[in-house]
Amino acid sequence: MTTLPVLDAPPSGRRPAAPPRHLADLDLAGRRAAVAALGEREFRAGQLSTHYFGRLVRDPDAMTDVPVAARGRLAAARPARCSGGCTTARWWRAC
Repeated sequence: MTTLPVLDAPPSGRRPAAPPRHLADLDLAGRRAAVAALGEREFRAGQLSTHYFGRLVRDPDAMTDVPVAARGRLAAARPARCSGGCTTARWWRAC
């Protein structure tokens, strides 16, 4: 029988990178805090939640109750890549 080694730390000695945060990973309080950290008013988290969870809208341009400038700032907060090489959108869609 083959046993797997127990690794106390990653081979390079660094902690593995955390996966990107996604809107669906946060509760409402977490979404409010994340939106506020981007310089938006906290109630925008409720608007994003309504679009994402209630209407299944992921396109920021279709979120007409969110001001255009706010859509731009929120959409710009998306990370670039996941470990699989695909593009991931932090707020709108997962990898």
